[in-house]
Amino acid sequence: MLVDELGGVTSQLIRLKLDAILRHQEVVANNIANVETVGYSLKTYDFETQLSEYYDQLSGSFNEEGFSQDLQQLKNKLQSADSISEHHGKEVDVDNQMVRLMENVLHYRTLLEASSKRGDIIRLAINGGRSQ
Repeated sequence: MLVDELGGVTSQLIRLKLDAILRHQEVVANNIANVETVGYSLKTYDFETQLSEYYDQLSGSFNEEGFSQDLQQLKNKLQSADSISEHHGKEVDVDNQMVRLMENVLHYRTLLEASSKRGDIIRLAINGGRSQ
């Protein structure tokens, strides 16, 4: 996508974070939907920890060309069932999960707005400082 090429790493990371927020939303919604299910245990999704582990693997050797491939591998990992942790025996606290849903919505909207503003700045630069 052209915007990704113009935005480079930042655009790719924004897209990854948006995907992660959606994945987290799915997990939380599933927790709420199963609150009355006997034997159901709380499930969580922690994007930041997985991203931190990925960053640690880079060990200072950043290469933008290989980054897209690495990022795709990370995205695949984040979408896999392995990215969800199950807390056996821990019941779902609906109030806590509702707070998590609202946090997710706010993060998602904020990131979309920031991404949109970033796109506006790129368009302004392409148009030589003239808005259209």
